[in-house]
Amino acid sequence: RRIKNADRVDHNLHMMGTIAGIDAYLARVIDPMLAAIGPHPALFGFLVLNEGYFLVRAEDNLFTYLTERTMPLVHLQRFINRVAAHIHRRLPGVILSASLKLKTCQQQEAEGQSCGRRLPPSSWYSDEALVAAGGDTMGTLDVHQFQYYPSNAFGPESSPFLYSAEAFRSLHRLALKPLLV
Repeated sequence: RRIKNADRVDHNLHMMGTIAGIDAYLARVIDPMLAAIGPHPALFGFLVLNEGYFLVRAEDNLFTYLTERTMPLVHLQRFINRVAAHIHRRLPGVILSASLKLKTCQQQEAEGQSCGRRLPPSSWYSDEALVAAGGDTMGTLDVHQFQYYPSNAFGPESSPFLYSAEAFRSLHRLALKPLLV
């Protein structure tokens, strides 16, 4: 299947998948943005990356709607770690998140597919996983920000509106951090 703007996708994968690419992104995009916005009182926080699960290769991913241009999960985790640490150092106290789409291993197995060694997306952005991938202890997220679309048929177990925060965290094995829908 042909991807529109495949050259841009390749550039983005290179930017996110290499140290040189991440450093260039921090210098050319993040630093000017932080300088312009600063610690504005209306700023709630930053979404480090939206829908990163679309970029993760099939071997690491529970989702099946992937394109042929993907990256290893560890590259996504390293990117988030490096960007989060950079922002935390320049704007201490700012809240950081990255979007998750929740799907449990139980849902995957109900569809006839094993989780195998693939981790459910809820564990992708744990502090331990991000620090292990990127090496910076300041490169963690402050809240779990996730998306729920009833039309995706992930079932009620993915709905944040049917559970208490504690029960939802337990179901999806989320760390004890605030939840943001």
